[in-house]
Amino acid sequence: MDNDSTYVTILGWMRYLNLSLVERTVYAIIFGFSQDGDSTFHGSRKYLADWCGCTTKTIDAALRTLCDRNLITKREKYVNGVKYCEYSANFPGREIISPVGKNTDIGREKISEGRENIFHNNKDNNANTSVFANSDNKAQTRAFDFKKALIELGISEQTASDWMAVRKNAKATNTQTAFNALRNQIDKICKRHGVTAEQVAVFAVGKDWKGINAEWDAIKNIKNAVDSRSDAEGGEYELTF
Repeated sequence: MDNDSTYVTILGWMRYLNLSLVERTVYAIIFGFSQDGDSTFHGSRKYLADWCGCTTKTIDAALRTLCDRNLITKREKYVNGVKYCEYSANFPGREIISPVGKNTDIGREKISEGRENIFHNNKDNNANTSVFANSDNKAQTRAFDFKKALIELGISEQTASDWMAVRKNAKATNTQTAFNALRNQIDKICKRHGVTAEQVAVFAVGKDWKGINAEWDAIKNIKNAVDSRSDAEGGEYELTF
């Protein structure tokens, strides 16, 4: 439709993953939805097929390839006996990314998808240029202190450490983008349910959640869990789940 302005952009480093156009497009869409480290893509195969201009059978093959290469993670859940799948993108190691060939047609590649606008203007690269696409990303992760940011929200150092351990086990990214998304959800929960950031964090850690979302059904119980705490010693508490 003429008024459909949704889009996603294929980032430059995605060109070097040795994927077909369909596989690359599917990966870019899933990456757009899940790049914050907490969200997932749970759209239909038809949605992906519409973007790629192919059949759902071709999408199935692309998803299998991406899973086999550990570029995406697939999770299954059943609701009323019906299986639903959701996917999150994994950032590839530099060894997966190949050098640019002499006759590689790079140019500017842009497709579209709505929620995450990832824009990258690609330019031709010289032959034999080594591409280490995740080096800048790792540097940014090191520069941003995720734990310190949690503490600045009012979360205790111990709870922040516990949450970082949960996130590490879940292989969640600790970038500033991921933190901003997490902070927004914490703010919503605090305002909606009258709890503190510390209480939200303790609740998430108790659930073994790498992140938290104000719209999750389980969040409705957070106030009851907080109210049932034991705070006899120095204001410390335990949540019941």
